[in-house]
Parts: sequence; structure tokens; C-alpha cells
Amino acid sequence: MVGPTLALAACAAGPDYHAPQPAALGVPTGYSQGPAAPLDQAALAAWWTRLNDPALSALIDRAVANNLDIVQAQARLRQARESLRQANAAFLPQVSGSGSGGRNYRNQAGGTRTDSSGNVISLGSSNWSSTYQLGANASWQLDLFGELSRSAEAARADLAASGYDLANVRMTIISELVTNYIQARQAQEQLRIARETQRVQQDNYDIARWRLQAGLVSSLDEQQALAQLSQTRATIPQLEASLRGSLNRIAVLTGEAPGEATRTLEAPAPIPT
Repeated sequence: MVGPTLALAACAAGPDYHAPQPAALGVPTGYSQGPAAPLDQAALAAWWTRLNDPALSALIDRAVANNLDIVQAQARLRQARESLRQANAAFLPQVSGSGSGGRNYRNQAGGTRTDSSGNVISLGSSNWSSTYQLGANASWQLDLFGELSRSAEAARADLAASGYDLANVRMTIISELVTNYIQARQAQEQLRIARETQRVQQDNYDIARWRLQAGLVSSLDEQQALAQLSQTRATIPQLEASLRGSLNRIAVLTGEAPGEATRTLEAPAPIPT
């Protein structure tokens, strides 16, 4: 009986899954990395540390711990892990038990009598009794047609997919955080340059205005200096808005409210390279 059963199970379970070959998906066999030596997996997993920016590393640690998208992906991974345990548990015998107990009181009427003092005495009887019940059930589902095996395979695939999904979400959040951090530092540097340029152009405009009042130059020089100064002044609010937007996005990526969370980043710092 064993031989036919195994043959039937193998036939009914269906073919095994085989991942498609990279060539069928259009994936190249290799990527050009230039003259540099390839990085190991540990270095790629923490690639932002190569920028040597402690503030950035601290932000990434906060994002990994508090970002809601990462927390949600971690919850899905735990759910898939528990589903795999449940699927593997189906191969084991299922045993259940039950028990109950009770205490009963019985009172049997038997008439009454009167003693010498005139007191009424009951002639009935009463007693207590105890009852106990125990039960046990055991079952074991045989994987004759491969249902349990395929369920376990599907659970393992879901677990792997959840792991890759978590890695993808984590990589996306870290990449966005690094991008916004660099944009914030770049906006700070552009603001510094714009404000210094504004001071220089203000001096040029004052000189041109004084020379015009002295009759040394025409009004064209003054108007040109004023146009340059006005153009630089107009760029400063745009740069400030860009900086504030980057800081707000950083706060959201770290799972915190904008404002106090990025207060320490408002002080200018070099652009990480």
C-alpha cells in the first residue's frame, strides 16, 4: 500500500517551482564596476558609512528604528515567519484534551417529627457527591497528496518574499534619507554663497550709486548693479524653502514630527562626499 500511495502523492502534488533564468528576464550576467575592486556584502549593507558623516549615520539609525514603513514591513516578516511555523506544525500529530469537575448536593425529604421540647426535626437525608470527566483526542493528517508540503513551500516562499520586501523598503528609506540630507547640506552651502554674494553686490550697488551722485558714471551702471542685487535677493527665499523642505522630509523619514527633530541640522555643515 505504501508504494502506490507515494506514487499518487507525487503525481497529484504537481511540478516543482523553478525560478526563471536571468537571461530570460533580460538581466545581464555582470555589471561594470570600473577599476575599483568589488565591495563585499557587509560594506554594501552599510554603504552610507563611507561618507564619514556621524550626523547622517545617526539619522539612519533613527529611521530604521522609527520609520513606519519599515516597522510595517518588519511586522509582515514576523507574520510570514509565524505562518511558516504553523504550516510546519501541520505535519505533527494534533492532540487535544479536556477535563471537567463538579460538586453536587442532594437533599431527600423524609417527613418530620417533634421532640420532647416541641422542636420540629426533619427526617430527610442530604449528601454531597463529586463528579470528574477527562477526555483526549488525537489526530494525524497524512500528506498523501502533497497538500501539506505545498503549503509549507508556499509559506517559505512568502517568508522569503517578506524578507526581500523589508530589505527593499529599508534600502528605499535610507536612499531617500541620504538624498535629502545631501540636498539640505547643499542648500545650506548655496545659501552661504548667496548671502556672501548679496553683501558684495550691495557694496557694488552703493559704490555705483555714489559714483552716479558724483557725476562720474551714468545711471546704467547703477541699474546694472541693482539688477544683480535684486536677482540674488530673489534666490535666497527659494533656497531657504528648499532647505526647509529637505529638513521636513528628513523628519518624516525618521518617523518624527518636523521641527524639533531636525533642529540640530539647521547649523551649516560640509556636504558629505
